[in-house]
Amino acid sequence: MSQTFYDTTLALSIRVPRSNWLLNWAARAAARLRARLALARARRIVRALDAAQLADAGIDASTILLPRPTITIEAGLMTKLMTMP
Repeated sequence: MSQTFYDTTLALSIRVPRSNWLLNWAARAAARLRARLALARARRIVRALDAAQLADAGIDASTILLPRPTITIEAGLMTKLMTMP
C-alpha cells in the first residue's frame, strides 16, 4: 500500500551519494557479465545452425564464432595420403 506524504520535510534527511566506487564497480562487473553471457548464448545458437540456415538469416558466422586454427598444406597432399596403403 502506498502513501503520499504532503509534508516534504520528511525526505530532506535522505541522501544518496552521487558517486560510490563500490556501486560503480559492481555495475561495470554486472554489465561485463551480461555482455559475456549474451555472446556465449549467440555463439551457442550459431553453432546449432547449419550453413543454409545461416545464409537464410544473413548471419556471418565468422563475426560471432572464434577463429578456428587452420593448417596450410600443399596441393594434392591429402590425395597422396588417402591413396597410401
